[in-house]
Formats: sequence, C-alpha cells, structure tokens
Amino acid sequence: MDEYFAPPAGLAGEGGKPYVILKRNQSAFERLLVSSSMTIVRVNAGAVSSESEFIDLMKHVLPFPEWSGSNWDIFSDIGDEIDEEWAFPVGMVVEGYSRLLKRRPQLALSVLGQLESLSSDFRRERHQFDSYYIF
Repeated sequence: MDEYFAPPAGLAGEGGKPYVILKRNQSAFERLLVSSSMTIVRVNAGAVSSESEFIDLMKHVLPFPEWSGSNWDIFSDIGDEIDEEWAFPVGMVVEGYSRLLKRRPQLALSVLGQLESLSSDFRRERHQFDSYYIF
C-alpha cells in the first residue's frame, strides 16, 4: 500500500493518533472511510471487562481462524492468515470507548496502547489497520 488514509482534522478532533471522532461526526466520517475503500468494522467496547473480551469482539467482526486464542499474541500467531483473509485497509470504529474509559480506565488505556501497537506492526507489513474512537 503506497498511501494511507488519514482522517481530516475537522472530523478527527485535533488530528493525529489516536484518532478521536466526535459522535456528531461519525456518519460523515464513516462515509469518508467507505469512499476511501476502507473496510469498516465496528466494535462496542462499552461493556468490556477484560482485554480478552475486547479481542473476542474483534474476532466477531474480523476473520480469525477458529483455533485462535483471545490474547494480543494472537496477531503474531496468525500473521499469514491475516494477510490472506483480511480486506486491507481496515478501519475499526470503536464505539463505547468513553464509557469504557470511565468504567475501567486502566483497561481502556491498555486496549488503546495495544491497538496503536498493532497499527504500527501492520504498517511495517505495508497494511493499514487503524482504530477510530467515537466520543
């Protein structure tokens, strides 16, 4: 992939990562993602109580092998399968993040850190996987 999608500052808070999208801009933002040929997946993190629950949410919206576990090591374990099965570029819209941040701030920050690390790992492989946090 030669060019990566980056949301315009007007839709993505002040711009830059992590991408924060205001709820009132979500529809316009998702239309922009679609027009840029990005595969959109949505997860609602509002009720998540652990990192493994968050990964399970991801496994419901993205193709993972049946044998895959529910920890962050999964991504190194299934690297080849991801290359074959995922329709890159992928934009994951994380709804309920503000609720998770209020309920379980440590978990919310850990998930954010893991997703940003994952995004960097995919970029090294020349794939785009970005998360967009709805507030």
